[in-house]
Amino acid sequence: MGPAATRPFHPRVTVRSSRRVTAVAAATAFAGVLTMLSTLPPFAHRVRRLAGVLDPIELRVGANVTAFVVGFALLYLAGNLARRKRSAWLLATTLFGVHTLVVTARFAAAGALPRPSVAELIVAAAVLGLLVGSRSWFTAASDPPTLFRALRFAVLYTTAVVAYGVLTLSLARNHLEQEPSVLDNLVTVLEGLIGVEGEYTYQPGIFGVVFPMSLVALGSIGVVTTLVLIFRPIVAAPRTDADWAAAKRLVHRYGTDTLAYFALRHDKSYFFSSDGEAMIAYAYLGRYALASGDPIGAASSIDLVIDEFLDMCVQHGWGVAFLAVRQDQVARYERRGLRSLYLGDEAVIDCTKFTLEGKRNKSVRQSVGRVARTYDFELVAESEVDAATVAACNAVSERWRGKAPERGFTMALGQAVEGKEQEYLLAIARDRADASIGGFLRVVPVYGEPEPGGTVPIVGRTLDLMRRDPDTPNGMTEFLVANTAFALRDRGERILSMNFAFMGRLFESDVRFTLRQRVARVLVSTLNPFFQVKSLRDFNRRFRPDWVPRVIIYEDQRSLPQVAVLFGAAEGFVRLPLVGRYLVPRRIEPGHAGGADG
Repeated sequence: MGPAATRPFHPRVTVRSSRRVTAVAAATAFAGVLTMLSTLPPFAHRVRRLAGVLDPIELRVGANVTAFVVGFALLYLAGNLARRKRSAWLLATTLFGVHTLVVTARFAAAGALPRPSVAELIVAAAVLGLLVGSRSWFTAASDPPTLFRALRFAVLYTTAVVAYGVLTLSLARNHLEQEPSVLDNLVTVLEGLIGVEGEYTYQPGIFGVVFPMSLVALGSIGVVTTLVLIFRPIVAAPRTDADWAAAKRLVHRYGTDTLAYFALRHDKSYFFSSDGEAMIAYAYLGRYALASGDPIGAASSIDLVIDEFLDMCVQHGWGVAFLAVRQDQVARYERRGLRSLYLGDEAVIDCTKFTLEGKRNKSVRQSVGRVARTYDFELVAESEVDAATVAACNAVSERWRGKAPERGFTMALGQAVEGKEQEYLLAIARDRADASIGGFLRVVPVYGEPEPGGTVPIVGRTLDLMRRDPDTPNGMTEFLVANTAFALRDRGERILSMNFAFMGRLFESDVRFTLRQRVARVLVSTLNPFFQVKSLRDFNRRFRPDWVPRVIIYEDQRSLPQVAVLFGAAEGFVRLPLVGRYLVPRRIEPGHAGGADG
């Protein structure tokens, strides 16, 4: 492969492929909806004939429960067809192909077909032709461990259900009109799983009702579970030390961005370029690969890792989004057919210029002075504090957060103070009277360009944790931030990245907004009382920072609403009952031949 700059880029989704994929998925979904509606009394008489035309399974011999499950299966299959899953294409082609053969065989045997069957044959053949003609667009692979689990479940589950059915029929001779045999028992059970009447007539009584219903229920459960297992991505085992070591090497060598260090967060996976000199930290959530910030690595390998990452997402049928990307990098993604949306501004203090002097800084100066009357400040490596300090800091965190969830994904490590890392600095405010901790900040490194000899200097810090005891005087946070900026300057470090102000630019008073921006401003203003969007921007502004705009990179307008929800979930702003656990990042690693992780 040639240099990244000359590597030809192939658009991920073309108009032609998108239309074909959408058409196939829509036809399958339509069949699923009609099949499910045909089982409901208000709609049955209206859509049953149409469902029979479009449905690739002979439902007229099945129970309503079976029809409903098959309809659900078709909908589930349509969703995976839309993601271009090869396994979904194979299954759909098989279903419609079998149906075409069945109707054709019926025609050959009878010499003629009723009008509905002719329509079935035409529609089934048309959908089959659409599937076959579009086969090259369905290239997304299922993860082999997932497919193996599905097949293993199907075999074991079917064996157990058949054993249950055969044994039950053998013990229930008195409830059967005919004398049972092993072969008839087996046929009855297998047909019963899809809602077909078996070889026996049952004596009047509850057994003749409950037993066939149990077979249908077990068959439905088996179908749904197998489909879910086939298309469910495999959640990776904990990452290896080699993965983390490779990621840490790249962060230390090329981590010049203020968000780079957060790539080492525990719930992130790593995709390494084939030359091993660049990586993308990401999490899998809601069938999307959510990349955290810009790629990290050698300048010559950034384009390479982006292209290979996008190729990997195509191969697995994943959507993709890059969160909190620097705005000055947008052109790199737009060249690949992706879009951008303003997300907010990162506040970065220039420690070499920071001051509390002057009229403009009066309010911050007063806040800092008020707290300084009773508190002392210290900046120390986390690895150098004792166990009592570690416990006290975590206690302050608990009191500050209360019952609120821990937030952060792109700009937080998501871990408590442990007293282990020398690279983390704790900025602590101690009460002069009893040495208790009133608040603290934890900051992580920002690296500079390598110096002669290969040494990589730390040029600044990024805020990870900002905590204070609720009972401390107002101004504690200002006291900590201001003194941290001064202490970093004394250490020869020049920047301190603070909080990220979500959609902060929308609150400016001297900007002429477009209609779209005005709508966004109304929506963000509505959220402000819940997430303190404007107050965070106002707080950051008090320190006269430089503003670094950040954006979301996404695929197209259709994907933006889902990406927005997933971003909110990853950052901890979306917490829903029951389904909330499905909206948290999960580590998933499909593997990458030639990458740094081998």
